[in-house]
Amino acid sequence: KGCVICREVNSNKFYDGAISGGITDIGIWAEGPGACNDNQFNSMVIEPYSTNITHVYISGSSTNVRMNDVRLEGKDMFADDKPLVIIEDESYGNVMNGMLGHTNVKADLNRNPGITFATNKMVSVKSSGHNLLWNA
Repeated sequence: KGCVICREVNSNKFYDGAISGGITDIGIWAEGPGACNDNQFNSMVIEPYSTNITHVYISGSSTNVRMNDVRLEGKDMFADDKPLVIIEDESYGNVMNGMLGHTNVKADLNRNPGITFATNKMVSVKSSGHNLLWNA
């Protein structure tokens, strides 16, 4: 039901590929409980029209993913309760940048400050550097 599943595996690297079509639940699933860190997706396109859960799911206190210059798009995922990225609260230090289309990211951005996707309607999901409040 998913495409790339990383369970307790470190330092996988994927370059210049596409994940699309035929995925029903999750496109990329990275999960602990053991170390599952530094899995990298660089210059990738992740664009199934819709997934039942999310396109990218990350959980586990020793789990983090780097997604550099990726395009995440979910043409049929417009609801607020269907984010393209879900990062559970115990995961931290994830780095994600590129373009995000049609929906949102569900993550604690204070624990994951390296998430800086641009969208059609804003320049980033990161809080303004001029705001001194952590909860803003």
